[in-house]
Amino acid sequence: MTLSLVLTYLLWAALGFVACNVIFSPLIFRVLYMHLCARVLEEVPWLQAKTFPAAPDAEPCEFRTADGITLAGSYLRHQAEHRVGVLLFCHEMTGDRWLAVPYTVELRKAGFDVLTFDFRNHGESQAVPQYEPIPWLSEYELHDVQAAVDYACSRPDADPRGPIMFGISRGGAAALCAAATRPAVQAVATDGAFPTVPMMLYYLMRFMSIYTVMAPIYRRIPRIYLSFLMWWTLRQAEPRRHCRFVKVENYFRKVRQPCLLIHGELDSHIPPSIMQEVRGMLRGPVECWLAPKARHNQALWQNETEYHRRLVDFFLRHLSNPPPTSHT
Repeated sequence: MTLSLVLTYLLWAALGFVACNVIFSPLIFRVLYMHLCARVLEEVPWLQAKTFPAAPDAEPCEFRTADGITLAGSYLRHQAEHRVGVLLFCHEMTGDRWLAVPYTVELRKAGFDVLTFDFRNHGESQAVPQYEPIPWLSEYELHDVQAAVDYACSRPDADPRGPIMFGISRGGAAALCAAATRPAVQAVATDGAFPTVPMMLYYLMRFMSIYTVMAPIYRRIPRIYLSFLMWWTLRQAEPRRHCRFVKVENYFRKVRQPCLLIHGELDSHIPPSIMQEVRGMLRGPVECWLAPKARHNQALWQNETEYHRRLVDFFLRHLSNPPPTSHT
């Protein structure tokens, strides 16, 4: 066999390998596996949020979203000599506004007022018929947080500098997206926040071997193609879920406010690598804290003293100006 013939065989073998991995594998994946992806990504296992009693000193309030939904909220006054700022709290999925009580106890002592509210289809806020929230952020939650920011800025006792924001899990993702559209927001802290497509890719790879014997082949498919398919899968789910999902990565890349990202070291729902992906998307100064021995949404309970210290320190350092003299 001549050298040229050997090289020809090798070339055709290489082309065949490329065709299988770049062309045929994605097509097979699309035809045979995407229907399973849609089911898996809509049924991601999720944790039930902790419940807490209503704060006895809370002042009730309500406000409307741009699409006409009335949201129930509460305003918690600071417990210091003077107010230093106003914080908007965004609870996690399946939670309600009273989750703010344990998370913001030290912030109130440090001088922060806290505005907390129930997302639609949660707590006492108005529900959208046929809409059942899932972990992926929809335009509904984004509208809710944007309305909360606007309300915080329109109150007679508003901080003229604008509010700061703190969100848990999906509420953290909503807070970051709202900050991208509301320049009045001064700074954002999140606990367990996550982007949409990278998180879907993580679950795809995590559960793939359970549903298909072709997992070793599918894992060779270029990430950019899988990312497109994940977003396409969400688009296909929208009529069933009666909503439109938000590609939060596009919003994250527009966030220029200072951010503090908190994440549990032992988080198996949203691995710490996801926090690093979020960090790479944000355009402003970013601080990260990997909370020791903490699982998803458990950082506060595992590291209570350090958790509060970091939050208070972060927000005090990033208030844009000295506190106003009014509303103290």
